[in-house]
Amino acid sequence: MSGTHAILVENWAGEIWAMAYFRNLSGWQIALFGGVFLLHLVETAYSVWWGVGDILIRTVPATHAYYRDSWVDLVLGTSLAQDSIYFLATAILTVSFAGLVMRKAWAFWAYVAASLLFNIDWILTGLAGNDQQPEAGYFSLAYAGVLSLLLWLTNRVGICR
Repeated sequence: MSGTHAILVENWAGEIWAMAYFRNLSGWQIALFGGVFLLHLVETAYSVWWGVGDILIRTVPATHAYYRDSWVDLVLGTSLAQDSIYFLATAILTVSFAGLVMRKAWAFWAYVAASLLFNIDWILTGLAGNDQQPEAGYFSLAYAGVLSLLLWLTNRVGICR
């Protein structure tokens, strides 16, 4: 197969996949799904990034110089039991994102469970007096509310099944 022919076949296969993935969806449904996808991707990547940083701070003291002092204090001031809530929430959030990519209705419920666990983690941090940035928690709460509503809408309008 020539190089040009291979590119054409590859592009054709990509177009077939996109047509099958978005079959029976209108333009506004595709736009809604794209927005939900991007918002969910950002939150999932952010949570995984925090989780990796948490593990590095706890296990490799030499990495403390690369993080803000407030972040190091927050991580080291949090119990492992509370951290396990965060890691469980991150794992469920990642599963929810995978469900969204597969366009499954249960992605909404997994997201709600992850959001609940993240909020429990935030409340426990505040009760321990270790929350130096409560604004971030309020933003996260609002973000979760908006994304929950949008995920619910993807179920209601038939994007996810």
